[in-house]
Amino acid sequence: MGSIRNRYILLSTLSYLVLALIWVFLSDQLLSLITDVKSIVWLSTVKNIFFVLASAMGFLFVLRTMPDSYGVENVDLQNVMLSHNTIERTSAWITYSFAIIVTLLMLFIRLNMELPLQNRPLMTLYIIPIIFSALLGGLGPGIISTAIAAFGTNYFLLAPQYTFRIGDQYDLLQWTTLILCGLVVSFFSEMFMRTRAKSESNLRLLNVAVSGSKDAVFVKDNQGSY
Repeated sequence: MGSIRNRYILLSTLSYLVLALIWVFLSDQLLSLITDVKSIVWLSTVKNIFFVLASAMGFLFVLRTMPDSYGVENVDLQNVMLSHNTIERTSAWITYSFAIIVTLLMLFIRLNMELPLQNRPLMTLYIIPIIFSALLGGLGPGIISTAIAAFGTNYFLLAPQYTFRIGDQYDLLQWTTLILCGLVVSFFSEMFMRTRAKSESNLRLLNVAVSGSKDAVFVKDNQGSY
């Protein structure tokens, strides 16, 4: 138990360290390139709020997968991290609120970048909140995040502005691609959650049947060993 727990903590900490450093470096470089000095302070604040919310949800996700004190002596780290605790859905209001807030923050960051209208809307920025929302909540939060990103970009950034029409075919292609990517990520996240939940349910049912039986139970692997 101690070895698995220590490796789990080390892996989680190193993952957070790497992702945090990448986010800090790339986001600061991006802001320095596409905005003026006066706007950097406000955008940095919003960027940091986004990072705090995303990392907080990440910590919630990681802590929910912390192995229990019993029954994990012979289980490898991969199975611990993909246990039923991982795919248990977080409360709906938390995941939906997270999807709405982080997507709006990303939209706010993009709207406050000092870029003229003829510059492209950088729709790839919205993939980050969409992926986070889908991984944490499945289909519903992923679709909500996709919808906010798509309609917010359409209304505020794409010409003609403040309408829901798209005049440029290249912008229309990017906008459609953003929606399709969001729907695909959300769908597969939902399927993964359901498949994993069904697998864990069957495993728990098998464990109940085996532990409740007075007969001897033998298991044979693919090599024919019992």
